[in-house]
Amino acid sequence: MNDKQQLAAMGDELRLTEDQAKGLAERMPQTGTLQILDDEPMCMAKRIEELEAQLAQKVITIERLREMNVIVMKRVDGMLNRDLELSRLQSLMQEGWQLVPARITAEMWDAMSSCHQSPVCWWNAALAAAPKPEAK
Repeated sequence: MNDKQQLAAMGDELRLTEDQAKGLAERMPQTGTLQILDDEPMCMAKRIEELEAQLAQKVITIERLREMNVIVMKRVDGMLNRDLELSRLQSLMQEGWQLVPARITAEMWDAMSSCHQSPVCWWNAALAAAPKPEAK
């Protein structure tokens, strides 16, 4: 049996009886209903694929937002901790004390070299030229 004969045999098996056709026509009087019913599963499958793709994109966006939130929160936390540490240090310092860099800066060195008097002068010049912490 060739392909055309097989298709014809399948059509005969699937063909509605006259009573079945009338019953179907009564329930669905609009033209082309069978075609719409045949296409509907394909349309639904395509719509499901579209919705799944949209959902996947939204999940990726939500994950990126969460990652960005973690980064921002770490930076904010770091800034708050730095500011708290600085304010704690400043509050603990006695009158006449100041924070200075761990290593001498070029500005401090220049200020010291311009002073030719004594080590006390060098010290005072270096402290005056030392960068001040940013106050918030």
